Amino acid sequence: MKNMELDKNIRYCLDTNILVYAVNQESGFYGLANGVIDLVNDSAFSIFITDKTLYEYYAVVKNILPEKALLSFNELLEIFDGKILRSTENTIKLVQNLLLESKTNSKGKYIHDLVLAAICIDNRIDCLITQNAKDFENIPMLKIQTLE
Repeated sequence: MKNMELDKNIRYCLDTNILVYAVNQESGFYGLANGVIDLVNDSAFSIFITDKTLYEYYAVVKNILPEKALLSFNELLEIFDGKILRSTENTIKLVQNLLLESKTNSKGKYIHDLVLAAICIDNRIDCLITQNAKDFENIPMLKIQTLE
């Protein structure tokens, strides 16, 4: 399967793992991840990433595919030009509320997922595309979709 079904009326954001799968040819999700990224420049779809996701992506790819890290980072900047979401003051308040509401905030790493979710919510994203759906299961304001 090369492309997954996306709704043209939904605003999507991609998690870091989707971007990593798109550059890692050995990933079982390589084709699907690239299929989603191919839709970014189709004006019928609203697909975004966050600045946080870009930084995280670079850190991961630098470790697994160091020769591709900077080049692919720059390519993502071009692909997602005008479609990179950023934190605002409201994002910080959303993170605080998510921490208070969260039942699984005992893991320190979980804060990164909460920040991503808060950026999405703050920017009126309807759905996060991720292969780590479990990381976001306690955030009911954000729909989660996997590549499968």
